[in-house]
Amino acid sequence: MCSIAVEDLSLRGCLIARYGHGIVFLEGQDPVDEQRFSLAHELAHFLRHYWLPRQHLVMQLGPAVLDVLDGDRLPTHEERVHALLARVRVGYFIHLMNRSRDSWPDRATTTAAELEADLLAFELLAPSREVIRAISDVSDGDRRSVATHHLRTKYGLPDKAAERYACILCPGPSGGHSLLHRLGLAHVELSASGAEEKMQATGGGE
Repeated sequence: MCSIAVEDLSLRGCLIARYGHGIVFLEGQDPVDEQRFSLAHELAHFLRHYWLPRQHLVMQLGPAVLDVLDGDRLPTHEERVHALLARVRVGYFIHLMNRSRDSWPDRATTTAAELEADLLAFELLAPSREVIRAISDVSDGDRRSVATHHLRTKYGLPDKAAERYACILCPGPSGGHSLLHRLGLAHVELSASGAEEKMQATGGGE
């Protein structure tokens, strides 16, 4: 049993994970397309911020550390030292619920995690390679609007999510970075200001 000391918030979705499994709660009053995106967003959190770090720690410290990650015991002194040397965090509880009243994450790690979850959710629902192939013959001036329509009709993304993803896939004339850069996956660590600028540039913040 655990508690989270945060104020009551309106959420589209929430993930609880333990023992290598996760449970997702969704806002039942949301439209189906919003629920689909929320589910992909929470799945992205599970993969990127729970399952992958968990697998990394097992590789670094051995399977016995699972008892620590699941909250069944405290880490030993040896495990703490190995974790420090490996530059990994060993412990049980982490949450990303610290937010301000307007729902914008108020910690750098939370901001970066929410951005990463949105970007991975986009890729899970509408693989960028397929979308780019579908609009490859469209003129530059029409490509973003066509991509937005394609993301809505073929892949079922909500309006705002489709517009944000289309902006990433079809940047303006100044966007000369690779797709990985445009998806924000070139750097694992993002500063609060850098992540916030990326989200604002694409109209994010859900």
